[in-house]
Amino acid sequence: MVGFGTGLDAQFGMVDEVTWGTYVPPTRFLEFDSETIKATPKQILSRGLGRARTQRGDHVRTFVTGAAGDTVHDVMTAGFGLMFKRWLGAVATTGVADPYTHTFTPDTVGLKGMSAVVQIGRPAISGTVEPFSYTGGKVTKVKLAAALDAALKATISWDFKTEDTTQPLAAKSYAALGVPLAFVDGSLTIGGVTQFIKAAELDIDTGLDVARRGLGNVKKEQLANNELKISGSFDFELEDLVRHGDLVAGTLVTTVALNFANGTHALNITIPQMVYSPGGEPMVAGMGVVQEKMPWQATDDGTDPIITIAYVTSDATP
Repeated sequence: MVGFGTGLDAQFGMVDEVTWGTYVPPTRFLEFDSETIKATPKQILSRGLGRARTQRGDHVRTFVTGAAGDTVHDVMTAGFGLMFKRWLGAVATTGVADPYTHTFTPDTVGLKGMSAVVQIGRPAISGTVEPFSYTGGKVTKVKLAAALDAALKATISWDFKTEDTTQPLAAKSYAALGVPLAFVDGSLTIGGVTQFIKAAELDIDTGLDVARRGLGNVKKEQLANNELKISGSFDFELEDLVRHGDLVAGTLVTTVALNFANGTHALNITIPQMVYSPGGEPMVAGMGVVQEKMPWQATDDGTDPIITIAYVTSDATP
């Protein structure tokens, strides 16, 4: 079917891979705002002395080293579980009917074997949606942002083995019950006490080695070679000196819960322990209320997962 020939026809699909770097047709489709995924070609320009001072065309070697980029999504009450699985790796499911709860925690192998195919449908002006498929995909970073008067946004950074434009465009279908989570659904508690905040950000760095390349232009699966870093920021108004005192003393702040609930469906993020990071000092910027933007980093309490994401949804499987 010929469409609009604009971004209105675009689509994002994904699926778990069976074998790293091997195409499987996408089966999960998510709405998205934008994407910047592209192949990463390189060139060798051989320009030896003795024949000419111009570049010979037959001395140019071009090859693709992989693909990478970001996708931006509104976080929905349905259909998003497969994405959370890409971020952390381990999942446990409870419930026998809607709502189901999928609880995601960091796995013990650094996302080894946890790869996906992503297909972006990019509309040509003719109305044909051209399929760009990316295999061997892993999430390298995530930015989850909650701001006033906005939907909960997820910016997801990907790394892939390669780009493939020979696969057919998958037929898209969306989770029927999914609606966007938004700032009106959100709340933050610290130590069980509800906080007044203007905005919240959660950042995940999965710590993967994306440069495992060798002779023959062979790229290998991305493996963990660094720490899993969970960090972010909370935007408070300056209420007292408690948070500033925690910052300068390096106090370990416990039981942090960032929650979003829409009816019976929810996204509940738990950080058992964190420490405020330098740069959070309040400053007077004018006649308004003094703001206290507090960056933080999650720390391991030695007992609990450093982060837990519980997704309460109508989806029976992540």
